[in-house]
Amino acid sequence: GFHSGFALSGIGWFVYGTQQLWDQAPRRIKIVSALCAAFLCITAMAAFQLIRFYCHNVFEHLHRLIGWSSIGLLWCVVYFTNTFNPITKEYSDQYNFTHKENTYLTIALTICIIVPWFTCRKVPVEVHVASEKAVIIKFQGCVQPGLLGRVARSPLSDWH
Repeated sequence: GFHSGFALSGIGWFVYGTQQLWDQAPRRIKIVSALCAAFLCITAMAAFQLIRFYCHNVFEHLHRLIGWSSIGLLWCVVYFTNTFNPITKEYSDQYNFTHKENTYLTIALTICIIVPWFTCRKVPVEVHVASEKAVIIKFQGCVQPGLLGRVARSPLSDWH
């Protein structure tokens, strides 16, 4: 779907952009960019259907925790690349971030990832056991069944 398509194309563009900067970038940018790219690839690999099916909790933890770490590393990449002057080969904290599109793209990405977490809430749930293998869960209140309803014991480690 959209989620995986956007993720894979974003990873592709990030890896391509990192490769384009590789020759002229200092070691700090190379290390953080390579680590960010590796984290993004691990997150994408954990989302493969076989891994999600057979090791769902591993997928959840990798997808969430490594994914969040990738966002932090991406902000480091944005900071380092925006403050590095390739002509003088030095960093300058006086650089204006508003002149770089990667700042705005990273802000938009961060907002898109954070906003769903503000919609999480604890709601009363009715559980009916239909058979040995099926359970009917009814959310009381504003959540319609089958529409963005997730059951989790812990909001930071579960999302089912």
